[in-house]
Amino acid sequence: MAAYTNGIITAVAASPSSLHDTGAVPTLIEAHEKILGSPSWIAADTKYGSEECLAYLQEREIKTSISPDSRSNKPNYYSKEEFTYDEKEDYYICPQGNILKRKAKTYKLNRIK
Repeated sequence: MAAYTNGIITAVAASPSSLHDTGAVPTLIEAHEKILGSPSWIAADTKYGSEECLAYLQEREIKTSISPDSRSNKPNYYSKEEFTYDEKEDYYICPQGNILKRKAKTYKLNRIK
């Protein structure tokens, strides 16, 4: 992932493929600021339209041209709010009633599979 100004790369960030690209946005913005100051606006594809990313940019008063990330138009996709968590049994129940049991936990990335 890189930040561009008139075709010139102003910042670069690399991350493991297991992490979403939006996590690099603060790093890119800060690196860009060291060279050229705070950008007044940025443009990016919908992958950068996560609620967290847009909130970060809004807090920094950086205008955006980014469509919100919406998976609602994808078949068989459910938002996390549609799942029910059973704390006692430590599993989730999907909207179709299937039980999703924990298979593994990656402590380094703080993720549960």
